Amino acid sequence: MISISFLFEDKKPDLKPGEYAVVKKKRKKVRDFNPKTNRMKKFKRNQYFVTKIAPEDRTVKNVPKDSKGFPIATYPQWLGIRGERMTMNSSVDSFGKAASGKWFGWSHRAIASFGIGDKITNKTSGFDRIKKPFTIKTDEKARDVAKIFARSVS
Repeated sequence: MISISFLFEDKKPDLKPGEYAVVKKKRKKVRDFNPKTNRMKKFKRNQYFVTKIAPEDRTVKNVPKDSKGFPIATYPQWLGIRGERMTMNSSVDSFGKAASGKWFGWSHRAIASFGIGDKITNKTSGFDRIKKPFTIKTDEKARDVAKIFARSVS
């Protein structure tokens, strides 16, 4: 089970060995003085939670959830994904490489991981037109497969 020991605001917490800080999805609104306008304003502050799960051991299934069952962190933040964009004009990241070494493709509807040794069949989302199943052998091929998946589910 996931242990969330403390919630911190605005600055990264002091961590003990074996602890990791992850940014929460919902940011806290704090009323504070705005020096530019000399008025009070609501600022959004990052909140962090501490977990003992290492970034390379994190999966989509062990993302921490709140009391209602909703994820506390976004999947890219939890998995440590460095997102990439489909095109230069795109404004949203939709695929990227995680700290575990796997490539992920996602949209608002679905998320999937692809790594070296994974078998792609016509039942894999986005690959329903392939005639012969294949195995991912290189990191570049895993990247391409994640990109194809992200394009097919968006």
